[in-house]
Parts: sequence; structure tokens; C-alpha cells
Amino acid sequence: MTRTGIYTGVGIHLVVLVALLLLLIPFRQSDASTVIEDLFYQLDSNHDEQLQPAEAAQLPGLKAAFSQLDKDNSKTLDLSEFKQLKQLRS
Repeated sequence: MTRTGIYTGVGIHLVVLVALLLLLIPFRQSDASTVIEDLFYQLDSNHDEQLQPAEAAQLPGLKAAFSQLDKDNSKTLDLSEFKQLKQLRS
């Protein structure tokens, strides 16, 4: 195979990969809530549906935003408070 053939094959694969990613982007944005929920439950190591400060510290940046997100001043984050993280980062 010539060099041109190799680069052409790589180019085709790259175009197909980019096309697939572009098709998936709208689905990923619509599933953002699901991703956030999954992350919340992964961080909730004691499964009490509340994030303690030590659990939140596992996610870089969340410790700094913890008090802003803790709207009810309970010293924990529930799922609805955790979901506000997306709005803080925007």
C-alpha cells in the first residue's frame, strides 16, 4: 500500500468518527440530567441520598461550590441541590 493509501484510509476513518460524534452530541446534551444523577449516586458512598462534604470533596471544584449549592444550609447536598452545579459552571 502506498503512503497515499494509508492516509486516505485514516482520513476516511476520521471523517466517519467525526460524523458519528456529531450525531451523538444532541443525545448527550439531552442526557445531561441522567449523567448528573449518575455522578451524584456514585459520589454518595453511604447511599443516604445526601452528599456529605467528604463525599463532595471527591469531585474537584465541588468542595469550593458546596456552600453555594447547599440552599437549605443542611451541610449536605441532595440531588436537586447537586443539579444546580450545572448552572454554576455555565
